[in-house]
Amino acid sequence: MSSIVTEDFLKALLSPDGSQRIPAETYWKSLPVEQRVSELRHALSQPIGPWQQQLVAVLLRRDILLVTEEPLLQSLLQELLPLTATHTAIGDCVTEIVFVLHEINESSSRHTMQTILQTSSDAVTQGHPMALKLWISLAERIPSVFGPMAVVCDHLSAAARAGASPGLFMKLAVQAAQATKDDASLLEHMSITCVVPLLQTTTYDEATLQELLESLLDAATDVPAFLSPVVEPVTAFCCRAARTVLLPSVQVLVTYADTYARMHQRHQLPALTAAMEHELLPHMLQGLLEFSGFDAETWAEVQLDDEGAVHEDDDDYTAQLLQDMLRLMGSPVLVRTILPAVQPCLMDPHLPWKAHRGALVALQSAAMALPVGFARYALVALQWALQQCQSSHSVLQYNALVLLGLLVDHVDQENLPFMVNAISHLLRSPVVKVASTAACCVVSLARSDNEMQSYVGTLLDALSSVPVHPVAQVRAVGAVAALAQVSQEDVVTNYAGVMPGLLSLFSQPQSEEYVRSAALETATIVGQAVGKDIFQCDAIQLLQAILSQNQPPLEHLVACARIASVLEDSYTPYCAAVVPHLLQRASESTDVTLSEGTEQDWAATKETRVVVNEEDGTQSMTVALPGRGYTKVTLNTSSMQEKTLAIRAIYEHAAALGANFGPYVKVSFDTLLPLLQFRYSSELRAVSAQTLAAVFEASCAAGVHANSLEFSRSIFPVLVRAICNQIASEEPDEMENLFALADSLSDILYAVYIRLDDSDTLLANFDLDQSNQLVRSCIQSLVACLRRRDEISKQLATASSEDEVEDIKKQLASEDNLLTPLVDSIGYNLKIFKHGFYPTFQKEVAPILGPYLNGGDDAQATLSAVCLFDDCVEHCGPKAAAAVGPVLAEAVIKGLCSTNDDLVRASIYGVTQIARYCPSSVLSAHINAIIPRVASFAAGHVKESHAPIYENAASALASLVLFPNSPFRGSSVMKVDTALQLFVAALPLSEDGDEAKICHAGFCDLLEEESTAQHILNMIGAAGIVEIIGNTLALVFEDQEVATDETVARFTQILARLQQQVPNLTLHNLSDESRSAIHAAMGHFAYASSKVVTP
Repeated sequence: MSSIVTEDFLKALLSPDGSQRIPAETYWKSLPVEQRVSELRHALSQPIGPWQQQLVAVLLRRDILLVTEEPLLQSLLQELLPLTATHTAIGDCVTEIVFVLHEINESSSRHTMQTILQTSSDAVTQGHPMALKLWISLAERIPSVFGPMAVVCDHLSAAARAGASPGLFMKLAVQAAQATKDDASLLEHMSITCVVPLLQTTTYDEATLQELLESLLDAATDVPAFLSPVVEPVTAFCCRAARTVLLPSVQVLVTYADTYARMHQRHQLPALTAAMEHELLPHMLQGLLEFSGFDAETWAEVQLDDEGAVHEDDDDYTAQLLQDMLRLMGSPVLVRTILPAVQPCLMDPHLPWKAHRGALVALQSAAMALPVGFARYALVALQWALQQCQSSHSVLQYNALVLLGLLVDHVDQENLPFMVNAISHLLRSPVVKVASTAACCVVSLARSDNEMQSYVGTLLDALSSVPVHPVAQVRAVGAVAALAQVSQEDVVTNYAGVMPGLLSLFSQPQSEEYVRSAALETATIVGQAVGKDIFQCDAIQLLQAILSQNQPPLEHLVACARIASVLEDSYTPYCAAVVPHLLQRASESTDVTLSEGTEQDWAATKETRVVVNEEDGTQSMTVALPGRGYTKVTLNTSSMQEKTLAIRAIYEHAAALGANFGPYVKVSFDTLLPLLQFRYSSELRAVSAQTLAAVFEASCAAGVHANSLEFSRSIFPVLVRAICNQIASEEPDEMENLFALADSLSDILYAVYIRLDDSDTLLANFDLDQSNQLVRSCIQSLVACLRRRDEISKQLATASSEDEVEDIKKQLASEDNLLTPLVDSIGYNLKIFKHGFYPTFQKEVAPILGPYLNGGDDAQATLSAVCLFDDCVEHCGPKAAAAVGPVLAEAVIKGLCSTNDDLVRASIYGVTQIARYCPSSVLSAHINAIIPRVASFAAGHVKESHAPIYENAASALASLVLFPNSPFRGSSVMKVDTALQLFVAALPLSEDGDEAKICHAGFCDLLEEESTAQHILNMIGAAGIVEIIGNTLALVFEDQEVATDETVARFTQILARLQQQVPNLTLHNLSDESRSAIHAAMGHFAYASSKVVTP
């Protein structure tokens, strides 16, 4: 071979004996790359055996990546090209050379590719396997160069006639299609001339069918346009192939249909879905009902992993494909096929248990794939599931529980006790997997809309009886936490029975750490549910136990955050022992690392794109870099998750402690602000933004307390600019992240807005120009959001099933969530700068949202427009109100007739603002239509179901016809007595603090005016007036901002006058809270009056 690359040397490299292999590898790596390439070239030029040739070629391919000298690569190519017919590894070397040439000189690589294709074209037309593999490799590795030159149809046709391997033929066709996917006409020509003849053959063996289906799956996934012209032959082929290889055949069609649905209008493949239902679905169901490969003896054990997590049959490929199929077919398939197939199995107790299990799994797939359509059959499925829960077979118990968990939102009150009893019974099962799944059902029940109060005690008692096994214990305490989050009063009753067990489980050092952490998490969630008075002693005990550890686990520090949310100010002494640890964890580096990769790493990356290593907690990708070789890029996802947990705990501390978090605000900002741009985790960016908003609020609170807002003032413009920039940088499909960023921006602006009355210093570094930039950024995101909403809404017209409609509505709801904080952020800018903002409103806001005022199909967009136009009338001054009012008036009249409650509320609010701030002529032409509609919303029956609408309507009526400056006061549009009755009945107001303050002040105006005061006295009597005032003062003394100090003082004066006018006036009929509030207010008034010095 050569002086170095000898047979003995190659054997040493392959030796399992490290004493031989490691010295050989070390020596080989010590040689310069050029010398290694030279030795390998020489070895290949000599007659050598197949295994030696393959190993030499593999070594050479690895070193080609390290070569960047074009003459050397071209020379090597000339030597290797004639050898490509001898071994696939040689062809891989040729491909690698072309790849490196492409990276260093694209024009040279195009000429080289053309030469290779011409040289090997005869071998391809003859169907030579090595030549086909070479072309496949070239098309896969360098598609941008292969594609433009790859007019391969004639070669493929000739290869087919020459008897080429169908598997290689199809693979080359698909790879060539991926390389030329931008050329629609060529794709169609290739698919018709090359693929159709191949699919018409019916004599393939199973191995060949597997190869063909694998290539078709690649096409369906990556280049569906290649299959579109021949979808009928592909469907027919898959249906035939399914008789031999069922699941891969189904996966091809499901994948194609799913990809097609994402790229085009949804579900426009009726022939394909019909074929799946009639020809493939029966085979799928039969496979489920028989399921001969299921091993019940090992089932309960093999599903538990090292962490104790229970895998829910995630290896059941059939069930997953069935779910995908049903989703494509739509809900009619349930009554046509699924229910008729499973009913006999579930109704006949004499059938084998595997048939019952298969029927349950089929129903699970149907419930998950078509939740809306399945709902109408939920009660039938529920009865079947409850019946199987009584089986003595643990497999059936388990699958029945899984089905029950999917049905919790559809159970009626009649059947709810039976479901609770079945779950409670199986919580005590000795089979860990059954008991654990029953605990999961409790979580689902707790999160459903069912009235659970009567069952909390029963479930808590059953949860205490689960098997003493880490998995069951973790699931059980998780279920306790879920019950605590939704049934707070019931948990108070059962606290003494729950908390000792959780504390005991946490205090057991012999328990698995994840069990102790779960118990601690649940204990703190229960503490949040019951409140400070009950939890405080146990909370202190937990804190002391946590902080007594040398290095508390992160999960324990996160639990401290929940304790902080309960103890609030009482937690402050423990802050110094917790928050610095959290900040340290949040600041730890989680950047990517680069290391030397291997060919196996690179192959794994090609297969899955991202390689997940659960043991190391990492994700990696390996790339081939000319001059460097295989380079592995690794991201520590476990570290990122810990970082996210730490930041979320910082959020909880800042939100709970407020001003007491002041000592940590600067270091928190320094830590979190750079993480807004952390590119490797959208979740981490989102939680960083949310935490920054909470820290900013704490900073403002601390600044007000210390009478210095200097730090908050300096960070405010930096923070809002950073968040705006990140919103603009996020991908549009990162909806949760966009919402978190926009919501954080809104919270920060709100924190500034509510403190404007106390101090203007927060705006010292933030002027109107910066506000305009922020608004423009929000408008850009808002426009993109509205555009996406419009595109999503159009899909409703083509939706083919109720489940698809529901999916589309969920997408719209996600966009709704984003729209709200964007509009709020613009609104807070408007309220902050008031009349100075009006030019920005005219230039940036009105042109975009104005057209939506006139209605249309998007009620949420109309709502956004009405809200901002309401704010403009209210806050931007008389000029703005006069200009915007008439346009808004037309919109709110339509909005009052909307079926969207939020739009109705905003429209009523708009009427109120127009009445207060616009000339009376704005509403004159419409007042006779407005008054009856608003009055209907102020009727008593609206209060219970739509309290915000009810209160806004009462406020609007008072602003229109009752208050001193009301534009229609004294007119005939509404009787004063009627308006007074509706307004007074609504008092006190509490839903909107600003409106409450205005209306309670207006109530004082009415009581201080002799004529209306008499009306009110005649209507509700002095006792009624006292009750309203007492209830309002009670809200004030509960720290609800529903009345100003001036209004409270006026209330006391009115009460004093009433006492003089009505000597027998008593407070006995009032609630204790109202009576105490009146005494406190009167005492304060008397004290304040005594301090007045008269001249």
